[in-house]
Amino acid sequence: MDKYLSYFKWITHLFLAFFLLIAASFTNAALQNDTYPTVARLSYTTGKISFLPAGEKKWVKAILNRPISRGDRVWTARQARLELQLSNAVIRTDSLTSLKVLNLTNKITQVKLTQGSIVIKVQRIKPQHIYELSTPNLAFTFKKPGYYRVDVDKTRNATVITVRRGEGIAYGEKTSFRIRAGLSCRFTGKNLQNRQCPKLPALDNFDRWCMSRDKLLEHVSAKYVSSEVIGYAELEKHGQWKTIKQYGTVWIPRTVQKKWAPYRSGQWIWVSGWGWTWVDEQPWGFAPFHYGRWLYIEQQWAWVPGPLEVEPIYAPALVAFIGGTKFKLQVGSQTNGIAWFPLAPGEVYIPPYQVSQNYFIQVNISNTIINQTYVTNIYNNQNVDIVYQNINVTDGITAVPLSTFVQSEPVANNVVQISEEEIQSAPITQVATVAPEPISVLGTAEATGAIPSSEVLDENTIVKNEPPPEPAPFAEERKLLENNPGIPLTETELQKLQTTDANVTQTAAEVPEAPPAEVPEAPPAEVPEAPPAKKQPPEEEQQQ
Repeated sequence: MDKYLSYFKWITHLFLAFFLLIAASFTNAALQNDTYPTVARLSYTTGKISFLPAGEKKWVKAILNRPISRGDRVWTARQARLELQLSNAVIRTDSLTSLKVLNLTNKITQVKLTQGSIVIKVQRIKPQHIYELSTPNLAFTFKKPGYYRVDVDKTRNATVITVRRGEGIAYGEKTSFRIRAGLSCRFTGKNLQNRQCPKLPALDNFDRWCMSRDKLLEHVSAKYVSSEVIGYAELEKHGQWKTIKQYGTVWIPRTVQKKWAPYRSGQWIWVSGWGWTWVDEQPWGFAPFHYGRWLYIEQQWAWVPGPLEVEPIYAPALVAFIGGTKFKLQVGSQTNGIAWFPLAPGEVYIPPYQVSQNYFIQVNISNTIINQTYVTNIYNNQNVDIVYQNINVTDGITAVPLSTFVQSEPVANNVVQISEEEIQSAPITQVATVAPEPISVLGTAEATGAIPSSEVLDENTIVKNEPPPEPAPFAEERKLLENNPGIPLTETELQKLQTTDANVTQTAAEVPEAPPAEVPEAPPAEVPEAPPAKKQPPEEEQQQ
């Protein structure tokens, strides 16, 4: 009897897994028709890194784990480098490099390089996804996964494209040129006629640094979590995987304090279009706070990733809030505070920003095992009461004065106690009904002192795909945001405030896609060790 019962359970589980896979496939296919924004993660920095939020004019110190979105700029000072992680690619910049995100969605990754050196490692290119780099001399599209380096020499009006693995097409004024693996091509001017394609240069210190970073990430297995989850590579080093009955394989962080709780070691920032966004200060603190769910079990917190077979969707913060400006929450001696706790497995996430039904379903079923019909019902009626599991966990709720929240101050330094009576009487919502302030957008008041010159910032570049308008300054959004605290502006509202980037030129649109100019075949390049190659000194930076 036990044998037949076990067999029946096995068949039932197999059928359920098959059903979930089919349902996820249909939802994935439906979502591919939608265009929605995505982010990159500022995953590593060394030296002074300056950050300029979209639409703003004040440069500040870059914050590790900050999500990078459309319109954001980064600048690396002398002897500084940074790394940006995306779902299927990694971008690394050398010192004295200016990089701007022109567009970042599920269908296009488009960045602008006006000075300096970057390496882009593309691990996968999904159907219909475009990777494009805009420079003063050309636009370059990546046609295959591979290892690409781009150097912009502003003083010599030159761009060098080096393809060690992969293949791409350079677009200039009314012409195009295919660059295959094993070639390094230097272009001056904008018509691609002035070019030289010698053998691959020797590896320099920047190349070797990039490859050492690759080795750190390549040793990590994506056995338990999708490799498209941004930041998954840090998990294995900083925690352990454990199988928990009912929940499957979960991840438990190693180096946290006894009374630590998720969403406590970090700060809140405001990101245009996304709303209130959590930025964790721990080196592993990206994936577990923007994907999956948190579970308190066996006297410890465990992160439960979403199902492997579903394409993961990023969320700014997977929490529920207690209080806000619409309710005077008593926190410690303060009469105005806000509190939150992490969502548990099976609990619906309701984005504060406007989304389609397909997106609403996908952002939930990709991050937790949950009934799709239930998710759809919540989408159609978001006033339904949700029973939250983690609100009952001792020390699971984090509460701070409202000023700490709005001013992007470190949460751990300002945690206060909240009474059980306050918790029971306060409303629970997935929207922090708090209007942001200018410091909320910057994330910090700390300036780095190093910024690129205006000539670098205002340099015209070529694009093949026209980017969307520039995000508006926060000052223009602020009045609208105060009318509905905590709710990001809709795409329609944002478009009314946006302006076109005057420093991009879409000349490549006139270029026929085929046939591009051919180049001799070259074998895929190996990456042996080599002595550092000398580099021309880039343009000086300015002091802020």
